[in-house]
Amino acid sequence: MTVGTYLASISIRNRLWGGFAIVLTILAVVAVNSLVISSDTKQRVNEVTHEIQPSVIASMQLLNVLKDTSTAMGIFLMTTEAVHEESYKANLAKLGKALVELEEIPAVKDNAEAKNSVVEIGKDIKEFMAYENKLVPLTKNINDNYLAFKYASDHLSPLND
Repeated sequence: MTVGTYLASISIRNRLWGGFAIVLTILAVVAVNSLVISSDTKQRVNEVTHEIQPSVIASMQLLNVLKDTSTAMGIFLMTTEAVHEESYKANLAKLGKALVELEEIPAVKDNAEAKNSVVEIGKDIKEFMAYENKLVPLTKNINDNYLAFKYASDHLSPLND
């Protein structure tokens, strides 16, 4: 018996039920496949929002605070006013806090490459922050800040005789 004769021997009612079963099977396969893909997408979205995004946000905050600190430092060095000195020091404190926050993020702690990058960035930021001890005294004493003034006051000023 061939396939054609077998199909011819099946009643129309059974053929309709068979066609319905095939369509239902295809629909079930598509639905299960969609659920699996949806679950995978949900897992990836959770990974991005709970692991990767916090480190990106913390990095951006660190970048913004660093920019604000360097701007405040420049303004302070130009004006030497106490108000700008306080702004510079406040931004330095924010910079240290932003660095600690970045270092504490699980995605950074658990990833060796990210951790090493943050450690290197931290070294540079700590070096930048250490300049406070050199820069603030220079704004208080013009002779130390401008070497020509220091030389003139030490060697050329008639009052030094």
